Amino acid sequence: MKKTNKTVVIMQPSYIPWLGYFDLIRQSDYFVFYDDVQFVKQSWQSRNKINSPQGELYLSVPVQKKRHHYDVMIKDVLVDDKQPWRKKHFKSIEQNYRKAPYYRDYIDHLKCIYEQPFEKLADFNINLIKEIAALLEISSKFLRSSDLDLAKGPKEQGIIAICNHLRAKRYLSPVGAIDYLDNEMAKVAFSKERIKVEFQNFQPQVYQQNHKNFTSYLSVFDALLNIGPSATLKNMVESSKEAVPFPQKIPQ
Repeated sequence: MKKTNKTVVIMQPSYIPWLGYFDLIRQSDYFVFYDDVQFVKQSWQSRNKINSPQGELYLSVPVQKKRHHYDVMIKDVLVDDKQPWRKKHFKSIEQNYRKAPYYRDYIDHLKCIYEQPFEKLADFNINLIKEIAALLEISSKFLRSSDLDLAKGPKEQGIIAICNHLRAKRYLSPVGAIDYLDNEMAKVAFSKERIKVEFQNFQPQVYQQNHKNFTSYLSVFDALLNIGPSATLKNMVESSKEAVPFPQKIPQ
């Protein structure tokens, strides 16, 4: 099967992700939500951070507890709507960004996102990510790994299976995955399949925030409400440096 010069990015559906997450969407031809792997509590799947006068403020989505929670897939995790987390999170956003320059322009849009009655965390996250990507005018072909129905295997084999299914020659990875991909078995496997692996090199650039002292690695909401979608996209592009070929070191 002939492969094309397409780029695949595979990411778990995160809650209100940071700018680097959306930069991966911007750089991809296919963006695959990796939703048929194990859910990890207290991870970016269910929490993220915004800014406040006191510093970083974490917002965590409560999920329904399962008897065997250790093997629940991301796609099956249910939010716990017995707790008013939607109202609390939205109120926190209102309180901390009320004076932000673009608050009035986009707060109603964010309110609509939070009012969507999704029962599953992945569905909520994926809808939110698509909505924000549209505001930023970045696009990709969005897919869910659970819809591809591919055979499971070691982590690198799952990535390879998705890339082969999509006939893509390039896999762009977040830098956090370097620990489990930087081994001889993975290198041989990717080389055998002629898949080029590169790592994102995202170095956050300063932008105007409504609180003192610039804080990076916050939810995309921070940039959106402070500088608006056009400037957010511009900042994202400026923060995105040349991808690092596998297996080189990522610049600090």
